[in-house]
Order: sequence, then C-alpha cells, then structure tokens
Amino acid sequence: MDKDRVAAREAVAQMTKSEKLSHFWGYYKWYVAGAIFALLLATMLACDIIGGTEPDLTILYVSETAVPSENLRELEAYFAEILTNANNGEPATVSIIQIVVDPNNITTDRDVAAIQSFQVQFVSGAAKLFIASPTFLERMQQFDGGYSVIEYYAPLANPRVAELMWANEERPLFAAVRIVYPREREGRNSEQTLQRHQNARMIYEVIIN
Repeated sequence: MDKDRVAAREAVAQMTKSEKLSHFWGYYKWYVAGAIFALLLATMLACDIIGGTEPDLTILYVSETAVPSENLRELEAYFAEILTNANNGEPATVSIIQIVVDPNNITTDRDVAAIQSFQVQFVSGAAKLFIASPTFLERMQQFDGGYSVIEYYAPLANPRVAELMWANEERPLFAAVRIVYPREREGRNSEQTLQRHQNARMIYEVIIN
C-alpha cells in the first residue's frame, strides 16, 4: 500500500499544472461542491433571516428514496393552506427540502455530497420539522454529540400525506419535531423562530393523524 502511494505521488509530481488541476478535480469535485453548497446555504440562510424572507415552515425530507418534486410542491401548498387558515388568512409559506442518499451505502462522491448537504441542513436549524426514513430518524436522534435534538416523532398516518410521500408498510416514514434550543428563545428573531416551531407542531399533528 505504501509503495502504491509513493508511486501515485510521484506520478502526480510529474504532471503539468493543467494535468494536476484536472487530477484534483476528478478526485475531489464532489467534496469541493459540497463545501461550496454549504457556504452558499449558510449565506442564503443568513440573508433570509436578515431580510425576513425565511419560510414560515421549512421541512427536511431525508430518505433513501426520492419523491417526485410535484408531490412535494403539492404538500407545500397543502401545509401552507393549513397555516394560512390557522393565522386568520395571513398567507403562509412552506418549503420542503429533499435529500436522498443511503447513509449505510456511501459509494460515490455524489453520496458524500448528499450526506454533507444533510449535515449542513440539519445543523443549520432552519428545518423545524422532518420527514425521515427509520435510518435517518435514528441518526438524527444521535446527531448532536449523542444527544437527541428530536423532541418527539411518530409514523406518517395522514392518508393524503402518506400517498404523496409514498409511505407504506414496506417503506415507513416518520415525522419528527426539532427541540427548541434555549438560545432560540433569546435571540433577536426569537418571536419568529418560536412561531416556526409552533407551525412545525401544527403540521406534525396533521401528518401523524
């Protein structure tokens, strides 16, 4: 193994600058893309918070199986209507972010980038509600230093939501609500943040019943 590494390093050392760049991009493009995505996401989240354009509810869907985007858009409209009616007609916005990867079978750079995207989304705290496969639910419960950041969870039971999310006995999905961190109660935008947590609990009750 050491001889192979030495030979590989020598081969790279003999490359031209353009060849080295091509070699680097070939091996690390998804890592670079993941880092850029993380930076862009953090920037967008900051701009949304400062500009007040963050959705009234952000839902993170993480699973090994993709759901058609038109299904997610229909759910966004369905949940937004519920929140709008609960808020005396004040228009509400809902965003569902989909990340699809098998965390137990990371074999490609694309898989690595998807896992990085999940970690960024989860750690950012933007999503107050999750729809997750059993595997991802378990990971989220142990994500923060072994301590769960999930307040409570239950399987999808709402027929309309289950149908649009392709949830069934062979492919169970769970809804989970993020805990409220103490700092969220004291921040500059604490009122809006706590309202989003309340929105998450409201939609959670819809999803599990």
